[in-house]
Amino acid sequence: MNLDRFNQIKSTLKTADCLLWSGADIISDLIEDISRSQYSHAGLVMVFEEYPDLIFTVEAQGSGVLMADLAQRLRTSEGGCTVFPLNADLDPRRREMGERALKMLGTPYDYGALLKLAVEKVKTGEREVVCSEMVQEVYGIQGDILTPGELPRLGIFGPAIKL
Repeated sequence: MNLDRFNQIKSTLKTADCLLWSGADIISDLIEDISRSQYSHAGLVMVFEEYPDLIFTVEAQGSGVLMADLAQRLRTSEGGCTVFPLNADLDPRRREMGERALKMLGTPYDYGALLKLAVEKVKTGEREVVCSEMVQEVYGIQGDILTPGELPRLGIFGPAIKL
């Protein structure tokens, strides 16, 4: 993916902004078809004051919850990514959300929930997580696990920014 748009907006990104990804592989296509959405994956932005030029992503992937350099992640992505910035009224909670995300690093991926989500709703709060569930838990939203495509409907985001 070309990083021009990312480089234009990266100084506006803040911890806990939501990243929604559309993939270019069979699993992504399946998730997008089942959820009737253009998005198949979710993650979060992580920014550290000490490293203002480095922006990270925290996401639940097959190997569990991990943190990676967002520019590198975008560079190697064959799909698309859209940033959903949190509304300004949530700015006071960003530090708390970031701490929650960091505490989830290493949490195993929940393949069972991913399969169940294809046919029924699954509750949050297990020891393993899928990508959108990790985002929900960081935001403090319990209940049914939302698909990546349902996250924008939470009403907590500003205008989307397509990268």
